[in-house]
Formats: sequence, C-alpha cells, structure tokens
Amino acid sequence: FNWLQRIKVALGLACILEYMHKKTETIPTVLQNLDAAYIMVDQDCNPVLFDFSCVSGGIFPIRQGWPNACRFEDWDQECDRLCLSDRYDRLSDIFAYGIILLRLISKRAYERDYLKRKESGDPGTYGWAEKEYWPRYTDIVFRNQRKISLVHQSLRAHPTFDFADGLKITSLAMRCVDFSSQRPRMKGIVKSLLKLNVVRQYW
Repeated sequence: FNWLQRIKVALGLACILEYMHKKTETIPTVLQNLDAAYIMVDQDCNPVLFDFSCVSGGIFPIRQGWPNACRFEDWDQECDRLCLSDRYDRLSDIFAYGIILLRLISKRAYERDYLKRKESGDPGTYGWAEKEYWPRYTDIVFRNQRKISLVHQSLRAHPTFDFADGLKITSLAMRCVDFSSQRPRMKGIVKSLLKLNVVRQYW
C-alpha cells in the first residue's frame, strides 16, 4: 500500500464527502459514523463506503440525537463527538476524515480493544499527532526550524513521494482535526489535495 495508492484513497474519500456535504446547503448530508472500519478499498484503490446506517440530512431523515446510537470503532472520533456535546455536523465528518488521513500518511493502525490500548498507553491517532506535531510546530515558529511532516519514513522512500507534498498533507490533516470551527470544508480539502504534486503528475 504505497504513497501513490494512499493519496488516491485520500482524494477519493474526500470527493465522496464533498459530494455528500454539498448535496443541499440547508440540510447537508452527514455520515455521523465515518470510520476506517467502514471503508473498503477496491483493487484500483478506490474507497468504498459500506455503512450508511447513521446518515442524516439531504434525502435522509434528520436523526436528532443519533450520535449516541452511532458508536465508532475508534476512540479518536468518540473524543471529538464528546467535545462537541453530541452535536454532529459536517465539521465532525471532517474531523473523522482528518483521522483517516493521518493514518494513511503515518501508517498508524489502531487497536480496537480499549483495555489493550489503555494497558499499552496508546494515545490514539489524534493524541499521537497532537504530541508529535504541535511541540515541534512551536519550535519551528520561534526558532525558524524546518517544517513538519508526519509521513512515515518508508512512504517517503517511494518514487512518487514529494517532500513538499508531505508538508502540505500533514498541515491539511492537522487542520482537519483542529477542535474549532476553523476546520476546512470538504470543498477546500479536495482543492488542496488536487494541488499536490503527486496528483498533478499521476492523474
């Protein structure tokens, strides 16, 4: 599962979410349970969503209070939902997308068993990224050091990898998981991905 294939999955998933979110401006369609556990990838690395049980808005009924019923396999998304006081909207889909994007570029897998995670001290993808990114980002701002990439070292060795792309996609992923209304919208995320050198060169 190389760098080029991972970018294709990231872009494909972003396009799916962009379509769902813009289907109607007044009542956007949100998945409410976007999770890597509910995404398959075909032989051409196209992402396929297979769980729409919690979809709300658009042509689907508005499911008030459904976030409590839509449990995630991943505690990272649970954390975001709790911080939003069970208010689930496009911003929460974007957070979930950001977690998936971080996993794609960092090759971090998650342990579904909460007790095993607790015993091992695994902070989850969001906790890991926050610890890795923000202290180093502060150093860069105040010491004028090199910019940050959370791309796994083995992926950087792939011939389609571009260092500038690594910096851009890391920054994009971290903005997606920002706990604020400053998260980019899916339209902006797709535009950012389309500007990557790997996308321009191979698509």
